[in-house]
Amino acid sequence: MILLPLEGKEGQHHKANLEGKLQVYAKGGKTIVFTQTKRDADEVSMALTNSIASEALHGDISQHQRERTLNGFRQGKFTVLVATDVASRGLDIPNVDLVIHYELPNDPETFVHRSGRTGRAGKEGTAILMFSSSQRRTVRSLERDVGCKFEFVGPPSTEQVLESSAEQVVATLNGVHAESVEFFTPTAQKLIKEQGTNALAAALAHLSGFSQPPSSRSPINHEQSPANNLNWTLLFQGWITLQLTRDPSYSGGYLSVRSVTGFLSDVYTAAADEVGKYI
Repeated sequence: MILLPLEGKEGQHHKANLEGKLQVYAKGGKTIVFTQTKRDADEVSMALTNSIASEALHGDISQHQRERTLNGFRQGKFTVLVATDVASRGLDIPNVDLVIHYELPNDPETFVHRSGRTGRAGKEGTAILMFSSSQRRTVRSLERDVGCKFEFVGPPSTEQVLESSAEQVVATLNGVHAESVEFFTPTAQKLIKEQGTNALAAALAHLSGFSQPPSSRSPINHEQSPANNLNWTLLFQGWITLQLTRDPSYSGGYLSVRSVTGFLSDVYTAAADEVGKYI
């Protein structure tokens, strides 16, 4: 199981940053986003609803709704489950592709427990830990407790976000029933004759959510990229990754550490050395 890092601007609750990460790392697969509070679980789920099917799971959810939510997640009716730690205890959900620590866990055990929701049964999974510059000491403490060295590498590019989005659209198109396709074939043939491959490219762009070009926006959080007067203390964001393997000889599902990698994200490459001063 590979744990990858994620960033979020200090003073904000990362909700605007999640969509791009889900596109790149989940690729349409099952994702669990862990929050510390019930309110955050509701707000994150609501923020994602317009673009990604998601539901919340926490202590205020009735038992009946809890079962409906879990069954829907298992059956793939929605792809993102936003849950608190308490509500997620004892969950056994197969084929979870991505875990996101929306906020820092309270202790290393929680970090490992959350992350262990992915990468099960010999499969590879990804986990993302979000934190800001004000939390870097806590992350360093977590690093020591876990017993691994965190490295910093580059963020996913705009091209990666676009490519991942297109791949997910193609996968969706492959699931369209042949009889439905027949109704649209005459129009498709007309468009191809008039516009060639541009017609298909435009359709892919629209279905991927990129009807407008993303060049002027950050590929990570879709906000306008800062041009100058950068406040590095505020802009520095931490990403950490952790490589874990499940020890099959331990019935409790212990996750043993193999290696760790992490990276800064959404800052200019030329400023990497400057940002490094704050680490």
